[in-house]
Amino acid sequence: MRKMITCLFVAIFVAQFMIIGLDGFDEENQIITDDHDKMVKFTGRQSTGLNGNNSNVTGCNFTSVSDGFGGPVWQNGSVYYLNDIVEWPANSGHFWQMTFNGSNDPPESGGDWIGPCTCAQIGEEAGIVWDPTVNYDPWQIVEHNGSYWIAQDAGAPVEEEPGNEGASGASTDFWVPCAHGSPCST
Repeated sequence: MRKMITCLFVAIFVAQFMIIGLDGFDEENQIITDDHDKMVKFTGRQSTGLNGNNSNVTGCNFTSVSDGFGGPVWQNGSVYYLNDIVEWPANSGHFWQMTFNGSNDPPESGGDWIGPCTCAQIGEEAGIVWDPTVNYDPWQIVEHNGSYWIAQDAGAPVEEEPGNEGASGASTDFWVPCAHGSPCST
């Protein structure tokens, strides 16, 4: 009997220790530090599956250009992966695509990048026409009323028509025209 009571106490102690340990384990995993936020990197390959007509040939040699994506500005210290697209230099409207996995070399180095393709070349090659029933992902390039437009880093909701921003009452521009020197990354 004494042996059974001792085993029962040991079992209760071990169970209590495991429950406390698991509870503490969950708390540690739920803490998100500032370092985590610094590591977040967006790419232009977050498509919801839009594909254009691919009937135009502009000389843009990107892989999967039919989805019509540009990308964010290249950031020093970020690691880029196969098919990631970045704008380089900032506000130039020139986009480069990574051809290697895990490189942090800048596009100007040439080795791991193809390009540049302009915002308008990507839009023309993809042939995606703005549709008022679609929410657009960040850096999606569409044609609307004879001009090409790129969705900003927040994407573009249904109610935001390229060239007519603010009609919904939003204070943010969701689209920027594809033109040399446009702020495609702001």
